[in-house]
Amino acid sequence: MTTKILKSMSIGLILMFQLACNGKNVDNNLKVNSLDYRSEENTVAKYELKIPQIENEKSEDITYFNATMKEEMRYILENLSTDENDGKIQDAYVNFEEYKNNFGVLSITVLSNVYTGGAHSTNNFESYNINLKDNSILTFDKLFTEEAKDYFNMKINDMIKNKDKVLNTNGNEVMFFDNCEANIANAVVYFEGDNVVFVFHEYDLSPYSSGMPVFKFDKKDVKKYLNI
Repeated sequence: MTTKILKSMSIGLILMFQLACNGKNVDNNLKVNSLDYRSEENTVAKYELKIPQIENEKSEDITYFNATMKEEMRYILENLSTDENDGKIQDAYVNFEEYKNNFGVLSITVLSNVYTGGAHSTNNFESYNINLKDNSILTFDKLFTEEAKDYFNMKINDMIKNKDKVLNTNGNEVMFFDNCEANIANAVVYFEGDNVVFVFHEYDLSPYSSGMPVFKFDKKDVKKYLNI
């Protein structure tokens, strides 16, 4: 009887191992590589493009992410200026950051700076948050509870109203528009260390000269608003 029980247990363990191996392939340590392009010395348009590519596409969402990044690079390369007066891209800079955190999420931000003429260039800042449990891209609704929007909007608007010191992405203090009101639906969100981070674009809450305001919330203070 004991031999039969041990044999059954062994078969069960083997089956469990096989199911785990044949199940969804999940990588808790996704590796992010950089795909780089740089302009030649004698070209009209100057560019330095570094876009993220996640190694070993483990899910459809990661495949989508890699393809989206390549498409953004392709768009810039196909719209580079060959004449200073053609209205096309004269200067372009794209770079990304990968953030280590304690939320079980791979956070990647991508900053692009494009100049087509005029007073200054245009910045675009975006983020991608990938669940390390299933390699899916996390939307705001998947990251936060229904009450989260009202909570974060209240906290951020109180900080602005109370004239708390807020820094931009370059570490400089932000000067806000009078009577501005934050809506985190317009913010970029990512996770760094123990912090949930919200970043607003220029002109949303502050002038271009003030850069992009950054608001950070510690995990222990906002835990009940997290779905992750």
